[in-house]
Amino acid sequence: MFLTLEEVASADWLGTDGSPGKLLTYVTDTAGFLADQKQIDAAPAADTIRKAFYLKGLPDVLK
Repeated sequence: MFLTLEEVASADWLGTDGSPGKLLTYVTDTAGFLADQKQIDAAPAADTIRKAFYLKGLPDVLK
């Protein structure tokens, strides 16, 4: 399944300032999976991943 441009740019997917979206969950889960598969040494903590996300204004970027 592929997301539409509107879905990708939505607050639900990208998140908003103070409220991360589904993308953060997917990145965090992928890191855990890759660590379990020994493809990376260790998955970063969810808080570390969240700090790497710039969430201000993202839903408005593609409009």
